[in-house]
Amino acid sequence: MNKNDKNKYEIVDDSQNSSHISNRYPLANNPNQKLQNTNYKDWLATSNNTSLVDFVPYEVTWLGATIAAITIVAAVASMFTLGPGLLIVGGISAGAYVLASIVPLLWPADQDNTFDLVMEATEKLIDKKISELVRTLTEVKIKELQAQYDDYKLSFNHWVRYPHDPKAIADVKASLGNFNYACVGAMEALSMKGYEVAQLGAYAQAANLHLLLLRDGILYADYWNLAKDAPPGELNYERFIKYRKDYIDYCSHWYNEGLIDADENNNGLVYQRTMTILVLDVIAMFPMYDARLYNKPVKMEFLTRTIYTDQINGNHGKSIYDRNLFRRLQEVELYTNKIGGTSLLVGHCNKYKRMDDEIITGDLQGYVSADKKPLDFDYRNVYQVKTTSYAGRNIREMIFKGTGNNEWKYNIGQGDSIQYSTIPQGMESSISYNNYSHYLSDCIFSSVVLDNEKYIFGWNHTNVDPTGNYVTDAEEDEQENYNYQISQVPAVKASELINNNSPAGGISVEEGPYFTGGNVLLSSVKLFPNQPGIGQTDMKIKLPIIQKSFKQPSRKYRIRMYYAANHDHSIVFKQPGNNNQGSKISFKSTCNLEQDHYKAKFEHFKYVEADVPTIFGSDGTVTLCTLELSYADSVVRAANGWPLWLMIDKIEFIPVES
Repeated sequence: MNKNDKNKYEIVDDSQNSSHISNRYPLANNPNQKLQNTNYKDWLATSNNTSLVDFVPYEVTWLGATIAAITIVAAVASMFTLGPGLLIVGGISAGAYVLASIVPLLWPADQDNTFDLVMEATEKLIDKKISELVRTLTEVKIKELQAQYDDYKLSFNHWVRYPHDPKAIADVKASLGNFNYACVGAMEALSMKGYEVAQLGAYAQAANLHLLLLRDGILYADYWNLAKDAPPGELNYERFIKYRKDYIDYCSHWYNEGLIDADENNNGLVYQRTMTILVLDVIAMFPMYDARLYNKPVKMEFLTRTIYTDQINGNHGKSIYDRNLFRRLQEVELYTNKIGGTSLLVGHCNKYKRMDDEIITGDLQGYVSADKKPLDFDYRNVYQVKTTSYAGRNIREMIFKGTGNNEWKYNIGQGDSIQYSTIPQGMESSISYNNYSHYLSDCIFSSVVLDNEKYIFGWNHTNVDPTGNYVTDAEEDEQENYNYQISQVPAVKASELINNNSPAGGISVEEGPYFTGGNVLLSSVKLFPNQPGIGQTDMKIKLPIIQKSFKQPSRKYRIRMYYAANHDHSIVFKQPGNNNQGSKISFKSTCNLEQDHYKAKFEHFKYVEADVPTIFGSDGTVTLCTLELSYADSVVRAANGWPLWLMIDKIEFIPVES
C-alpha cells in the first residue's frame, strides 16, 4: 500500500463542509446553526396595521421548514461550483462532499430533524393531519436513514485512508448498498396512500438524499469495483436514471394535485409559495445530478421562478404565474391622489431592465395621477418591503430595504415624499443585506376600489443573477490547478423574442414543467394543409452573453441545449459579425408528434450539442448572441394540422479543454 495514496482523497467531515459554501447563499454559510434562530422570530413582528414582507412565510410552523429547504438547495448549488480542493484523481467530482453538505441540515444537532419539520409545516398548510401510525413508521425509517448514513461516512473515510485495501473497498460498497436500501424503504414510508401531499416535502428531501447517494456510486464505481461491464457503474447509473424519473414524476403529480385543491379552497397563493420552496426547488436540481453529463464544476442557474408573499390588506387565494422573460425590477413609480381631502396611494407602474439593459415600462396598475414618486433601485436588490396601512385599507408607508445598506421610503404622512437613507451599521434585523436569499422582482396592485390598496410582492431567488448572463471557463482564477466549469444560462434570460408575424405561430414564454425551476421558451407552429401562410416562419431569441474567462480569453465553448420537442429540426446559435455562420444545433424528436407541449414530462427532455464550438469576444463586454429558428410553410403543413413545438429550458456553455 502506498502511503501517499491517501493524499489523493479527502475525508468527509459534515461539520466542516459548511466552510466551503459560497457567500452567494448567505443562509448556507453556517448551516449547522439552529435553524429557528431568534433573529428569524423577528419576522413574526406584525400588527394589525403593519406587514413585514420577506421571502418566507411568516407562520411559526413553516419557518424552520422553509429555512431548511432554502439552505439545502443553496448548499447543494454551492458545492457543485467547487474547484479542485474537493476533487479526486482523474478530475471526478467528490460527490460525497455534496451529500455531506446537506446531512447536518437534515439532522441538526439541536432540534427535530428536517423531515419532521417539513411534514408538520405541510400538515398545517393543507389542514390535514398525518395519522399516528404513519408518523411512527416514517420516524423509524428516517432514523434508519440517519444510521445508515453514519455507517456509510465511516466506511467512506476508512477507504479514503486505505484506498487500495480490499476490505476497505468491500466495506464501503456494503455500506453504500445498505444506505441505498434504507433510502428505498424511506421513500415507501413517505408516500403513504391518502397522505401523498402531506408527506410530499419530506419525500422530496429523501429523494434528494437518495439521488446524491446514487451519484456517489457512479462517481466512485471504478474505485470500488461496482461494475465489471463498461462503462463503470452502469448498474448504479441505471438505478439513478430510474429513480430520478420516478421521483420527479411523483413530486410533479402530487404538487399539482395539491395546487388544484388549494386554488379551489382559496389557499393557492400560500400553497404555491410554500410548496415551491419545499418541493419544486429541490427537484429542479435533479437534472444536474447526472455525473456523466455534469463531470465538471457547474455554475448552476436554474431557479427563475417567482414566488409571491401574501397580499397586503386582503387575501389573494389563487396561485399566480408570471409569463414574461426574466427581467430585473429597476424602478417603481408610485402615484398619490387626494380623495375626500385624504392623500392615498392609488397606483403604480413598474420599470424593468432586460438582460441587455434596455428599460421596459410595465402597464399602469391602479390609477395614474400627476403626483408621481419614482423609487429607482438601480442595480441594488431589495430584500424586504415593510408596509404600514391605515385601518387595514390605505397604505400610508412603504419601506424598501436593499443591498448596500440602502433604504427607500414612501410616506404619505411626511408630505408624500420619498426618502433615501442608510440603515445604521450594527442594527439588529431579522434579515439583512448580507443574509437574504430572495430579492424583490415584482409589485402587483390588485385593488378594485381607490380607498383599499391591496399589494402583492413577487420574489426571485439569488440563484439567478439579475445583472446578466455570465459564461466562465473556470471556477476561480487563483487556483493553481483550476478546473473547467460548465455555465448555465436559462432560456428565459433572453432579452427579446422576435417573430415575423407568421400565421403559423412563433416563439413565446410559457410555464415550464415543475422540474425546470421556472418558465421556458416555447416555439410552436401549425398550418392546416390548405391554410395560407407567408412562405416561412422565422423566430429569433436574443441572448446577451458576458464572458468572464479566467485563464484564456479566446476560449472555445461547446454549446449544449436542454430541450423537449415533438419533431426533428435545427436551431442555430449565432454571434454578431460572423457572416451568417453559426453553431447548428440539430435536435431530435423526444416524444410523439401528437403530444401537446403542456404534457411534456421529465423523460421527454434531452440534451443536444451544437456541431461546432463558439468563441466570445472580449472579457466583460456584452455579446448579443441569437438563436435562430425557421420553418418553411411546406414543412409545417406536412404535419397535417399538428403543431410542431420545441421547448427550451436552458443553454449550457462547456469550455473546450485545450
